[in-house]
Amino acid sequence: MKNKRDTAGKAGAGMVTLAYASDPRFMDAERKTFTDRWSAECEIQRIPGSVDAGQLASRFRGRGLFEAVTVLHIWQAEKFSADAAEALLDFLGKPAADVALFIEYAGDLSEKNRKVPKAWREIEAITGAVNCNPPSAKSYITRRIREAGMKLEDEAMEALDLWANRDLALLPSALDLLCLAAMETGTVTSRDVSELLGTGGSPNIFALQDHFLQRDREGVVSTVLRIEEDEDAMPLAFVSVLARHLDIMMRVHGLVAGGSPAREIRPDMIEKSLFPWQLEKAKRDAARWSPEETATALTALAALDRALKGDPGEPWATVERHLLNILSGGEARAAST
Repeated sequence: MKNKRDTAGKAGAGMVTLAYASDPRFMDAERKTFTDRWSAECEIQRIPGSVDAGQLASRFRGRGLFEAVTVLHIWQAEKFSADAAEALLDFLGKPAADVALFIEYAGDLSEKNRKVPKAWREIEAITGAVNCNPPSAKSYITRRIREAGMKLEDEAMEALDLWANRDLALLPSALDLLCLAAMETGTVTSRDVSELLGTGGSPNIFALQDHFLQRDREGVVSTVLRIEEDEDAMPLAFVSVLARHLDIMMRVHGLVAGGSPAREIRPDMIEKSLFPWQLEKAKRDAARWSPEETATALTALAALDRALKGDPGEPWATVERHLLNILSGGEARAAST
């Protein structure tokens, strides 16, 4: 399937982009195009899918005193309430010429999906939609391995394609894990796929990390329920991996605060051993988490680490409770602003 705009010449052409994919990372290129277009001119306001209809409508009307265009980036739009979707639909019915809008929808908005809510089907009809899913699992695997500067055994490609079983959304986290494991050798092998992923798409700590960083509470809960059955998944290892990633995010925040545009930050500005894909993931997540939220999460993870090393009871239940508490704090701060 070729990535393309499903429709053309729609209302607000050039100012409104609706992108969809089974995983947010598949929308990286489209998101970067939008960010590169507007970041030098205006502040990009990020709006989570938890926004209510009234807040969303006010964002469409508001504009900075010295800015000619209001630039909005909506992420996790698939989590919109029915009222928020209607507010977006109302705006798109009469789009303002001074509002640039990028909408990320993690899900399937293609015509073949008959379960798309009516409001979203109308939104898609007005804006057109960019299908950001990779043409195939193998094309995405090849690109990720190339970006990481690694090699992939032919047998590993076949094993990974079979493991994903056409579910493209499984691949980003799986490749995170495989690339980390192959940092010393530089080659992902079929043995890596077998030992690290098993035989059927079992959840891992990177999937849980992604749900947390995307503020996906339901995803956190459902992944913890499954990961409790994975004997190889260690709670302390999860905390270590997440804390490491948040630390990189903090360094990104620090460089940006010091005057370095995010798009110009290189891996060696963080540390020499950092892979480009690790930095790009940290940049993307840093855009979702403010410096204050990132620092608070790191402090909370230190408390979680102490709890797990003490007497946590059911360790994954302790992990789930701490993660949800962190997310609840972020939502409370967002609601008060």
